[in-house]
Amino acid sequence: MTGPHPIMLITLSMVCFSIEDLLIKVLSQSLPTGQLTVMLGFGGALVFALVALFQRQWVLPLGPGTLILYLRSACEGLAAVFIIVGLAMVPLSSFAAVFQASPLVMTMGAAILLREQVGWRRWLAVLVGFVGVLLIIQPGTVDFDPAILLVLGAVLTISARDLLSRRLPAALPSTVVSFQGFASLLLSGPVLI
Repeated sequence: MTGPHPIMLITLSMVCFSIEDLLIKVLSQSLPTGQLTVMLGFGGALVFALVALFQRQWVLPLGPGTLILYLRSACEGLAAVFIIVGLAMVPLSSFAAVFQASPLVMTMGAAILLREQVGWRRWLAVLVGFVGVLLIIQPGTVDFDPAILLVLGAVLTISARDLLSRRLPAALPSTVVSFQGFASLLLSGPVLI
């Protein structure tokens, strides 16, 4: 018997991310966002540090490719600030709708920065997607909420994180990358406090 299909695992992870966003939205009503960020970072970093320790992996590597790892972690920490503050200040439906621009920014970044081939149909989809985002955020109108810019900050930093992930050394264990991501929240959380 084989394991679960990768698409099912991706679907499950998206459900878990949605639940996480909902919980952050609820908790941000009673906890300061900085405290919430530090708690999330500490819990995740602890789990991945223990897994790395069990697998005899060093969570603070040095050497070739580690600059990309640390840049990726910085993007992760900055994205967490944008996401958590954005979830606290922006209605969840608006946050989710605008955050869906991430794949559009990633497609543009992959084409421009990584020189990947993007056909005219994908470019058209990116353009239509950005028009949709503009319809949601309504810049220049009375209904424009400046807090929505936090979501756009999250989109840009998450996309940068994911584009940098493509450049990580293949030999770098995912537990180390995950530890770094959560540990970055321990640094960005106090900024919010």
